[in-house]
Amino acid sequence: MHVIRDNFFKNPDKILEWANSLEYVENNNNYPGRRTEELHEVDPEFYHQTVQKIMMLLTDKGYEYNISMHFQKVPEVWGDGVIHSDGHYNAIIYFNKNDNAGTSLYRIKDRYGYNPPNYGIIREGFESDNPNKVNIEKEKIRDTFEKTLDVKGLYNRLFLFDGCEFHGANSFKLENSKENEERLILVMFFHKIAYKDLSPDAKLAGTYI
Repeated sequence: MHVIRDNFFKNPDKILEWANSLEYVENNNNYPGRRTEELHEVDPEFYHQTVQKIMMLLTDKGYEYNISMHFQKVPEVWGDGVIHSDGHYNAIIYFNKNDNAGTSLYRIKDRYGYNPPNYGIIREGFESDNPNKVNIEKEKIRDTFEKTLDVKGLYNRLFLFDGCEFHGANSFKLENSKENEERLILVMFFHKIAYKDLSPDAKLAGTYI
């Protein structure tokens, strides 16, 4: 299942201004660039309202959830994304106004002759902040896949998809943005969604969401 919803937030400019005011932490060995701390700790109201708005696109039932949410900035030196899969649903909201560097989904070209990529080398490159090491290895990985869906990263567009599908960022190089502007997304990882009765105070009631 894929969900694409344009103009997701009512006031994305306000959220963009806030996102640029936050502190971003250097990467670990799992991703390029930098992320904020978990947004459920930074701003619980924004976190819960955003999750609820996404869930309203999917169901009118009550639910409980465990979702990681961060803003993430990636400079162009990282080239494009590593094709990979996760064990949960993912959601991305794009926040670059003049670029559309989005996300693509892939499938394995030859499933019977497929050998899993050595993602250990990729993680070493992230951990040591070595884009060249990552870029060389990910090109080897890319040759084993073919693209099945290309979603443009339009400003304030939501893309919700099954992270078990192979996917990767199209590009971290922004052609039409300001000098030194980095690719900025709001990224979410859905670790758990379970139906339950919503309490009265859990209703969506946001002004900028």
